[in-house]
Amino acid sequence: MKKYKVIDISETQVEEMIRKAPNLIEEGLRYVDHQKRAGRGPLDVLFVDSGNALIVAELKVIEDDGILKI
Repeated sequence: MKKYKVIDISETQVEEMIRKAPNLIEEGLRYVDHQKRAGRGPLDVLFVDSGNALIVAELKVIEDDGILKI
């Protein structure tokens, strides 16, 4: 198993990296927009995949902030 090193990085920095190279996540993934306002708050990053499906990416650099709890 590959060993990873822990680094201090902000959500803004992660967002910038994946906006620049979405194809590293998935071939054919295309960046559309970021920080788009929605009813419950901004959507971090919007993509379209190779099948033209809209992908909403919520980025987190902390383990659990409770945002995904129902």
